[in-house]
Amino acid sequence: MCKDKYKYLSTDVAIYIVALANKERYIITLTKAMKLLYIVYGSYLSVTKEKLCESPEAWPFGPVFPVARKVLLDKKLEEITMEDVSKELKRDDLLKNIIDATLSTFGGYDSEELTDFSMAKGTPWFKVTRNIRGVDWGRNIPDNDTSSFFGRLVVEDRENKNTVSC
Repeated sequence: MCKDKYKYLSTDVAIYIVALANKERYIITLTKAMKLLYIVYGSYLSVTKEKLCESPEAWPFGPVFPVARKVLLDKKLEEITMEDVSKELKRDDLLKNIIDATLSTFGGYDSEELTDFSMAKGTPWFKVTRNIRGVDWGRNIPDNDTSSFFGRLVVEDRENKNTVSC
């Protein structure tokens, strides 16, 4: 289903999400950025069958992209602007559409609501953490589960004529 390689670095995509959230005046935190990145990752994967960036890991409070998290920890998120986004990402119309749709749907959610969404029963994170005795935090969340989960959301959304992703 998915290539072993990915198109972008999670850090670059996360910066794009944070910059657009700031531009659209959504409150953004590190946790919220990780959850929005996960939604974008899953939507992109379900649409293209290709990895957008490195895979998310199952952490105690939901899916996390460790490399992006580490970089964003050292930044003042409110100071990230569209000027910080790489030109390559800005030219990717599919990615732009997915990020726009994700923010228009989930941008008003707070970190806790997005964490609850990403950890709900039946989600890929839930499956990974419930299938391991003594949970091994930091385990990759399988792309097959992520693609299937977000693929259902995209199909349901198209049937309801809303725009959650492309």
